[in-house]
Amino acid sequence: MKNKMNDKELLNFLEKQTGYTSAAKIAAAFDVSVKTVYRHVNSVNGNKKVKIINSEKSKGYTLSKNTALKKFQQAASFSDKESPELRRKKVILKILFNSPQPIAIYSLYKDEYVSESTINADLLKIKNILSKSNLTLTQKSKKVAVLGKEDDIREKINSLLHWHKGKNNRVPIDGISEIDLTFIQEQINIIEQLSATKIPYPYDINICSHLYILIQRARKQIDKNYSNKIFVPEHEIKQNHDLYRIAEIVIENVEKFIVKKISKFEINYLFKYLLSSRFIGRSSQPDQKSLYSKSVETFTSQLIQRVAQKIKPQIDEPVLKKELISHIGPMMNRIKNNISVENELLPDIQVEYKDLFAAIEQESKQLCLQMKIPLISKNEVGFITLYFEKNIEEITKKYHVWVVCASGVGTSELLKLKIQKEFSNIVVDKVISSLDEQLYRLNNGSKTDLIISTVELPSYISNKYVLVSAMLNKQDKEKIKNAIYG
Repeated sequence: MKNKMNDKELLNFLEKQTGYTSAAKIAAAFDVSVKTVYRHVNSVNGNKKVKIINSEKSKGYTLSKNTALKKFQQAASFSDKESPELRRKKVILKILFNSPQPIAIYSLYKDEYVSESTINADLLKIKNILSKSNLTLTQKSKKVAVLGKEDDIREKINSLLHWHKGKNNRVPIDGISEIDLTFIQEQINIIEQLSATKIPYPYDINICSHLYILIQRARKQIDKNYSNKIFVPEHEIKQNHDLYRIAEIVIENVEKFIVKKISKFEINYLFKYLLSSRFIGRSSQPDQKSLYSKSVETFTSQLIQRVAQKIKPQIDEPVLKKELISHIGPMMNRIKNNISVENELLPDIQVEYKDLFAAIEQESKQLCLQMKIPLISKNEVGFITLYFEKNIEEITKKYHVWVVCASGVGTSELLKLKIQKEFSNIVVDKVISSLDEQLYRLNNGSKTDLIISTVELPSYISNKYVLVSAMLNKQDKEKIKNAIYG
């Protein structure tokens, strides 16, 4: 995982570079677009006469050597330490992790060095913040406590945790102990090994956070009647028996790790999270006659059609549906189980893909009302926006291909015409015979994205190629789509 980009992280990155660094390299380091880099550079420099980040055409960016940079960094550092929002966030997390047990106000603020009036103002704001999540802050004898449903408590904790994407760290939580970090990483690996899959972002983050919150709550929990009953229909367990068994194994591991028995409802809780996640490469898919299969199909198809009518760029509906349905399926489970997923890219998505985001948000809202399902969050809209944008970019991008046939030029030209008619984003740069020497001089460093051939090519040709018939039937078209779009 990579660090989330902000002004401070950009400065830290540039500070470690020697000379100028291109916007493309910075974008790749943070897994963002070049536009996002430009926006953060402008944010840092603002309207200052003396620029903090210097730029030079065709070279990129480098840090200024002036005092403005030092002042900016000092201000950023001070802001991080002294922000009232950050202070209140830390206090809320302490209270939530300790719930329903009361915690002394003194212990919450002993390291903050703030006045009693500031503390009182904080607690009033915290009470208002928690009430929006159906949680109640109580105060008695200089102690405070949070009362509410366990799933509401955990959801609020999840929304407040500070996540970062470190290269060698799959548990994106600031301040986590090394022991907890190692254990949770091991559990994620176990889930992937037992399911023979990879858990992509953001589902890996959601499971990490769930395990971290579970461990912290179980350690502090004294009232054993705190849990809400989490019902799992028998047919869901039968259809996903492998995931249910994985949930049992992980919860058994948690019990051994914290040396404490925990409620069996935690198995159902984790199972719900696994059901609401997307697994890449999972071979044993659940029975397609699941509770939401028809809803997922309808929602996905309708959303694509509605959004396609509102935006100018062309959409490849079959390709988009195939990819998007793998997100909508788990999303429906998240809606059903009241599981939220955080999208750290949301601010950038809302700025860079403003019109597309607005169209998806509006159409999904109408669709949810029509299908009588809860409205999807902005976080989910953000993820869906990325699927649409990826599809649009793949269509608008031009793919350069060579067409290879046994010998007949007529056959090759006919195939070329069929390809160009079917794929508007494919440019056929060359039509050659399989005996042509140029074919064997081609290498991976060339600008050719794909070779489309009617004859099998030798194994020493390193470029990616697909074998098709001269008639370019439906299966051949699918092969080409898979080779281009993945």
